[in-house]
Parts: sequence; C-alpha cells; structure tokens
Amino acid sequence: WRWLFIVEGAATAVFGLALRWALADGPGAAAWLSSGAAAWLDARHAEAEAAARAQQAAQLQAAAAALEARATAEGKPKPADPNRPARHLTPSLLRRGAPSPRLPPALRT
Repeated sequence: WRWLFIVEGAATAVFGLALRWALADGPGAAAWLSSGAAAWLDARHAEAEAAARAQQAAQLQAAAAALEARATAEGKPKPADPNRPARHLTPSLLRRGAPSPRLPPALRT
C-alpha cells in the first residue's frame, strides 16, 4: 500500500506543478483570449474588486455605528479613537510624569 500512496502523491505533485506553469495569471495573459475579451474581463474584475471594497467599507462603518449606539445606550463612554493609543492601556512607567504606584517612593521621579 505504501508504494500506491507514493505513486499517487507523485502524480498529483507533478500535475500541480505543470498546471502552475501552464495556467495564465489573468485574462490579460491568456493566449487563447482575444484582446477585446481580455480587456473586458479585466474591466469586469476591476469593477468587482471596487464593489467588494465599497461593500466592506460600508459594513465596517455600519458595525462601528452599531457599537457606538450600543455603548451610548448602555451609558458607557464612546469607543476610543483608533488613531490614538488608549492611555489607560499604556503602562504607567511609559507615561511621562505618571509614577507607577508599584515603585518605592525613593525611585519615583
């Protein structure tokens, strides 16, 4: 049985490598497509990518709005700005002018 698995695995590996070399990277590189068909397919692909990006951005915006509305309804503070680091998560040793309560008074500056 061992030789059967080896033969089948080798055939699959050779076939996979041959397809990797033989297949085109996109419609523009496919030799069997006309230039008009390749251009049309490239345009459709670009439109689909733009639509997917727009949909993802809308979903993220809706999720952020829902989280903010939920936090406001529960009386919690608004979520932190993602472009600013959360000060409460920064260790006190890294903050300027904020001594750590764990340090002995002689080491606090």
